[in-house]
Amino acid sequence: MTYNIFFCVFILFSIFTYMMLLNGKISVKHKRLLLLIFVVSSSFFVSFKPMEVKDTARYLEVFGSNHSLQYIINNYDVRYGNRYMGLDIGFVLYMFFIKGLGITFRGFVFVNSIISLTIFIVGINSLCNEIKTKVNVDILRVAMLFMIMYGFHYSAIVLRGGLSIGLGICAVAESMKKKKKLWLIILLLALSMSVQSMGLLNIIPVFICMRDIRISRKNAMIVLTFVFVWFLFNIGSIVTPVIAQLLLRFLSWSPLVGFSTKVNDADYRVGLRDWLMWIISVILIYFSEDKNNRKMNLKMSMTCGMVLLCFGYPFRAFSRVVDYLFVYSVPVIYVNMEEHKRNSVTRYAALLATLGMIAIQVVAIY
Repeated sequence: MTYNIFFCVFILFSIFTYMMLLNGKISVKHKRLLLLIFVVSSSFFVSFKPMEVKDTARYLEVFGSNHSLQYIINNYDVRYGNRYMGLDIGFVLYMFFIKGLGITFRGFVFVNSIISLTIFIVGINSLCNEIKTKVNVDILRVAMLFMIMYGFHYSAIVLRGGLSIGLGICAVAESMKKKKKLWLIILLLALSMSVQSMGLLNIIPVFICMRDIRISRKNAMIVLTFVFVWFLFNIGSIVTPVIAQLLLRFLSWSPLVGFSTKVNDADYRVGLRDWLMWIISVILIYFSEDKNNRKMNLKMSMTCGMVLLCFGYPFRAFSRVVDYLFVYSVPVIYVNMEEHKRNSVTRYAALLATLGMIAIQVVAIY
């Protein structure tokens, strides 16, 4: 109950800020200041989040451990997604660095949230400059839309996710500047923080542009309904473990070391899922790139993908290998629909998102 109240208060605060960003009477300069205030104040707010949340307890356990740096390096396992005590090794080292400065765990949450959200905004602006999209209030709206719900989860609950996503966006921007060395360094840093959260790479083709497809209003609504039901009932949590089990059983028949005794290990399934998602991301990026068509409505498609993630992930943590494939459907729909049809489909998507939020909160309370 405490967490649900905490979550609802944060959402109301975020929506109020977002509505201020939509106010045409406020200058872009003041909107940027408002966004900065939101980043600092929301980071302060999430630092007081309830500690009973499962993910938070895990971070607190690692942060409070007295293990030496040498012990950590010697005891992480690459087969488990480069993890130590369930967390990616890069983020664990980052936590211990902050801890070494004499900062408490709640202080760490505050600092990490500010860094994560700031890097995200910087990355978005840099990326938009590279794709020749004017950085104006619309870009700030997109950034704010991301942080209202999706950003809350990644700055307050899955602490390493927001940092990884922000670094990932910066890496994409640097790659478009042809700065290969810097791009590689930032990308590796992002991956070391959280391999899972680099599912952001599934959204990259949205920035690069999709191929030309014609989609009707009826088909768009059918796809949105299917995706909504998939998220609402958390179907991915059923499908993905089954796929992981089948793969693990297949690998257990192979001579590879480490698979025969790990078939029923939940942590190992998570590690395998990390690598599967990374592979799927790379494949999708490769086949989605179209260098001859960079004039698509990038802001619209980016917004759509983030909206879907907004009402999908924070409310019901879904297994991401399969679900991120469905995230693609929304940007594809919006990019390839005629403009006069988008409004009705947007209203329908907003209605689904609202119903989903209400349904999950009702279930959580009762």
